[in-house]
Amino acid sequence: MSNLPSHSFPYIVERVFSAVYVVHRIKLKNRILTEETRQSLIQMTVTLSKNGHKRLCIVFGTKDCIYIEPSGRIKASTQPPSGGFDIYNTYEKPPAIPNGLDSQL
Repeated sequence: MSNLPSHSFPYIVERVFSAVYVVHRIKLKNRILTEETRQSLIQMTVTLSKNGHKRLCIVFGTKDCIYIEPSGRIKASTQPPSGGFDIYNTYEKPPAIPNGLDSQL
């Protein structure tokens, strides 16, 4: 995947199929990522992964990401997805945010 500028963090990567990814950019209020917001985004991504039966990765920085399996398994990594073809979506708020989490985005 191409390198996104740092002001584009955080974002969610959805693997559509081999070498094709959808990058869902997330715009934060005040562009500030607090620990509370980070945890809410992780929980939201877990829910999206389970509901959509998709592997997702939420990327917080060039060496800071969380891979999430539909089973709910979470794995922290310093290696965000790379290679392939990017398709971008930008959301003021990602779709299907679980109740109670949207107030922090």
